Amino acid sequence: MSAVIDRRGFMAASLVGAGALAFEARIALAQEPGAVALNAFIRIGADNKVVIGSKNPEIGQGIRTMLPMLIAEELDLGWDQVVIEPTLANDKIYGVQSAGGSNSTPNNWLPMRQVGAAARAMILSAAAKEWGVEASSLTTAAGKVSHAASGRSAPYAAFARGAASETAPDLAKVALKDPSRFSIIGQSKIGVDTVAITQGKPLFGIDVDMPGLIHGAIIKAPAHGATIASHDPAAALKRKGVLAVVPVNSNSVAPGKFDTLVVVADSWWTAKNAREAVKVTWDDAAQVGFSTEAYDRQAAAAFASGPQVTHAKNGDVAKALAGAVKTITADYSYPFLAHGTLEPQNCTGRWVDGKLEIWAPSQAPNNGRNDTAAMLA
Repeated sequence: MSAVIDRRGFMAASLVGAGALAFEARIALAQEPGAVALNAFIRIGADNKVVIGSKNPEIGQGIRTMLPMLIAEELDLGWDQVVIEPTLANDKIYGVQSAGGSNSTPNNWLPMRQVGAAARAMILSAAAKEWGVEASSLTTAAGKVSHAASGRSAPYAAFARGAASETAPDLAKVALKDPSRFSIIGQSKIGVDTVAITQGKPLFGIDVDMPGLIHGAIIKAPAHGATIASHDPAAALKRKGVLAVVPVNSNSVAPGKFDTLVVVADSWWTAKNAREAVKVTWDDAAQVGFSTEAYDRQAAAAFASGPQVTHAKNGDVAKALAGAVKTITADYSYPFLAHGTLEPQNCTGRWVDGKLEIWAPSQAPNNGRNDTAAMLA
């Protein structure tokens, strides 16, 4: 990555940013005093509270709460012991981190359970060594290890340091709970963010604030793939508080072209209003046929010409329909729809000591992270 970043590069990277499970990796987030990390997802505090990292973006379906539930179940915790925090965007440590297609639950059902079960196995191994007993003679429940034969019992925190030095078991071979023993999975739990949301507490990407923050308001192309033919920022630049008007390639058009303008100012309100003063001419010739109406015409032509592809044939459908007493025909269509977001699209970036730190709501944070790195290389 280059040591110097110009304004256009920073803006482009910020726009992009707004877009295999390594169990052995030790957690990179700051740890509270006395806490012990067992792996990239689990940190046990001296008070026996267990911080569990939730790796996927939350876009309203409860994933941020659900993923830690899978880990907590196999780790044999009481839900009141669990503290949930988001992980950083790093797919090399946490595996795929994205939200889309309702895949978060099926894709993580087994891996997250294995993470919890493996951590539990490490705790049992550490406890067995400390007590001089077989691990198979130990049981766990609500964040405690028990040895029925001797009547001993101790919280996970007592064995955390020893467990952290244990070799992580093979995730593919670690024993998992029988579903009949589930006490967390399948139970209704209040969303980890629900209280903060109802109280209006800072939670979203747009809530990020810091000293010296400047603001950018985006002027988007009227059609996807359109580019700037010409623009005149003079009137906007005369307004008090406006710092610059920057053409940007959002990584959606060919190199050397620009499809976005960013009005940079000392406040969001100033930048937003200054957008109206920028004169822009767009080249959208390539997108003339990209519209709901155009697609409707193409669909009508396709239907009129008969079946395009035969995937399977069982009998004579045309003959059966021709001889039917009654047939029902209906056409269904829907227009292009906006992909509604939980908050206004936004991104905050800070360039310090040759590194760019980004806060952004995104369904695919690692895509944005990787594209940003490539753009600034």
